[in-house]
Amino acid sequence: MLLGLCRLVILVSLLYPSAAFATQEHGGAEGLVSHELAHLFFLFATAYLLWKTASIRSYSPYIQLRRSAVFFFIWNIITFTTHILREYLHPAQFKGMLFRADNTISLLWYAGTILEHLFLVLACWYFLKTLLDLKKLFHHTEA
Repeated sequence: MLLGLCRLVILVSLLYPSAAFATQEHGGAEGLVSHELAHLFFLFATAYLLWKTASIRSYSPYIQLRRSAVFFFIWNIITFTTHILREYLHPAQFKGMLFRADNTISLLWYAGTILEHLFLVLACWYFLKTLLDLKKLFHHTEA
């Protein structure tokens, strides 16, 4: 059922594409602050998860969960940093859909926005593998 729904979403997305914008404003200082606080909360939550699962050595779904938590932890650090760096970029560096990276901060921001997506995809992949392994484990123990 879920796989069929995913296929439908992908098919519709491919048949009816629209513009995708990677930069999103947070609605003033209070929007950015609350967003950054959420990143910090998630960062500490993943650190706690890593700490609590540190003693697990044998293969289990929790090993996949640890891998996911590591990538979520790295993603949060990069994303938190790129949100702060974005505040130091001049609006003139954004021209339509183009971005001019002409100083260290803009290069770090640009590299960070690319890296954050890479780590987020890896984190979600390992989290999905965790869920699938847990599903197999629970179906195996019920039979």
